[in-house]
Amino acid sequence: MLAAMALPSLTFAGTYVESVATNHLSPQTQSQSMQLWVGTGRFRMEMQGGQAVQIFRDKAFYTLSPATRSYSKLDKAALERLMQQANEANKGLEAMLPPEQRGKTKQTQSAPKVERSVKPTSRTEASALGQQCKVWEVFANASKVQEMCVVDIATLPNGKELVATMEQVSEAFKGTAAGAGTADVWENVKATNGYPVITRTYVNGKLLQEVKATTIRSAPTPDSLFEIPAGFQQRKVGESG
Repeated sequence: MLAAMALPSLTFAGTYVESVATNHLSPQTQSQSMQLWVGTGRFRMEMQGGQAVQIFRDKAFYTLSPATRSYSKLDKAALERLMQQANEANKGLEAMLPPEQRGKTKQTQSAPKVERSVKPTSRTEASALGQQCKVWEVFANASKVQEMCVVDIATLPNGKELVATMEQVSEAFKGTAAGAGTADVWENVKATNGYPVITRTYVNGKLLQEVKATTIRSAPTPDSLFEIPAGFQQRKVGESG
């Protein structure tokens, strides 16, 4: 009886988000569903009907391949090692160039500075959740790169915990080259003080992708959701499954 009463303590109330991502780049638009469970600073995302799984916990990403029963782990230390290896490889290639060309490669490799801004509009839209959302625009060097339609965090199930997890993801890779993307997501949340239920990405003024949340609800998030299944073998990051 006591053991049975203790079991519910292993299951935490979290948030379940279901979204549909539509790719508009190809002549025929392609859509893909995504499922996300968020709870206690962890998340699990499934795509392609569970064929691709990503877990975030303990400041690290775990990418699972159920088809090959394997997984890879990427944390800040592993990412920095990959960047160091890439830099060493670039140095080796540069040493093979004629002396007059070596300095030029460093100049071309340096990334240009990007001025990023998030601005509100007067537009609102009806989301698939039955709520009105407010449209914000994201600019990079004066070019629009994103549109977000956001809802108030307080209207979402466990909304504060949901955005707190987004902050933890950003902090886990802060200061790394790959961390720029997660930092941008968190900066969007802070700037809008809301959660994006519609996100549109633009390239050269053309719509590239649209992601719409179709379901957001409270859901149990047991520890088992964020564990590596028994029998899965770890592989190095970048190694094929």
